[in-house]
Amino acid sequence: MDGFPTAAEAYTATNKNIEDGISRKLKELYTQIKQAIFDGKYSITGEGTLDQNVIYWLRKNNYKVTLDSQYNQSYWIISWDLRKE
Repeated sequence: MDGFPTAAEAYTATNKNIEDGISRKLKELYTQIKQAIFDGKYSITGEGTLDQNVIYWLRKNNYKVTLDSQYNQSYWIISWDLRKE
């Protein structure tokens, strides 16, 4: 069947898609973090969930990532206040 990817091609394309998604989300978070820094804040929050790869990257870079829910709504908090440690 023409155009059908091999398993290796599908694997590579999937990994690229995951990396691109992580990069897009980190760019979005970077903008929010820059604004919070400008505002003198040490954290940002958002609704929904974060991809596990994004969480891994943030934690690897010493951000504290908290995931929780209230009233059946998921939310996250990203903090960089090192004074609390």
